[in-house]
Amino acid sequence: MKKILEGKGKFDVKMRSQSGQEDSNGEVTRFSYQKEYTGDLQGFSTGEMLSHMTSSEGSAGYVSIGKSKGVLRDKRGPFLLQHYGIMEGGEDRLIVEIIPDSADSEVKGLWVTMVIHVMDGMHSYEFEFNYDAD
Repeated sequence: MKKILEGKGKFDVKMRSQSGQEDSNGEVTRFSYQKEYTGDLQGFSTGEMLSHMTSSEGSAGYVSIGKSKGVLRDKRGPFLLQHYGIMEGGEDRLIVEIIPDSADSEVKGLWVTMVIHVMDGMHSYEFEFNYDAD
């Protein structure tokens, strides 16, 4: 049985609307983003996100894919993370996982599941990971 490794840290995110406005009046909005990770994952991520906020306060959904580059503990390499998020009445459900076989270089074989926390505008993460080769 593989040992599940754990990690945590913080990240800053910069979002830019590709539709020219933050709220597209009930339409799906496209964003590009850049993240800078600190902690057990140190590096950068760039990606694209589609989101939609409903007319009910606290209800929304989004999907995104981001390419991360950096160092995960002591191994360096790129990998892709896919996000799926739903918010209903202010309560959120979020799935963040690595896209299978997207890791390369020293992180080849990596699998990751991640939890993102947002409190007072600050972002942090916790994750479980390992490598197929380990």
